[in-house]
Amino acid sequence: MTMRHRNAARGDTRLYVSRTDKLVAGSWVRLSMDNKVSNSLIMDLNSGLIPADAATANKNNLVQLNTRVVAVSGTAACLLT
Repeated sequence: MTMRHRNAARGDTRLYVSRTDKLVAGSWVRLSMDNKVSNSLIMDLNSGLIPADAATANKNNLVQLNTRVVAVSGTAACLLT
């Protein structure tokens, strides 16, 4: 497990983390993202096709996404998009 080192902007494929020693190209990672602000992350991840309402809200305000690591360099992990 590692924590994000700095914020990622929409469209970024590189995630900066506090440590990369256990991340290798080809491995799978699970991103756990905060969805506390009016369920807006769910809406953004689905191009606005899913409404940000109580029916789609996660009770833990958490969105998880599995993805592959493409490359690792320094404190950056490049993720498959």
